[in-house]
Parts: sequence; C-alpha cells; structure tokens
Amino acid sequence: MSNSLTDIRRAERYVTGKMAEEDSLVFEARMLVDPTLRANVHFLQKTFALLKLYNRRKLKQEAEAIHQRLFNDPHKQDYRDHIFQLFKR
Repeated sequence: MSNSLTDIRRAERYVTGKMAEEDSLVFEARMLVDPTLRANVHFLQKTFALLKLYNRRKLKQEAEAIHQRLFNDPHKQDYRDHIFQLFKR
C-alpha cells in the first residue's frame, strides 16, 4: 500500500465505520492481499482506541475537577444542599 492521502482517508473511513458496505468489502479484500495495508489499518485502529481512551480519561478528570469545585467550596453550601434535595425525593 502506498501511503497516499487517498489510502489514508480510505483506511480512516473504514476504521471509523463511515465507509459504504460495498466499499468496505473491497477494502477488506485489499487488506487480504496487501500485508502493508493490513498492518497500517491495524495501527490506525490502535491509534483510534488510544485516542478514545485518552479522551475518556480527560473527560473523567474534568468532571472530577468540577465536582471538587462545586462540592468542596464552603461558599457553595446552598448549591450542595439544593442538589442533595433533588436526590432525596
């Protein structure tokens, strides 16, 4: 597989599930006969998985920081009380 921009875009559409079904079948056939393409797609899948994991961790950290600001600030006692009342019902 050449590393042309077209091939990279096709691999990205394949990995993200944005490729039409008939195009996916052709692409999968190309992967069967082209070990370089197969390896490139494998590494692209790993890269997307790592990015997804990174974004989940980042979102979790941001949510925790917001929680800490809202629930540990003594000036926000009224807010905390209001939130706790919502969940007591």
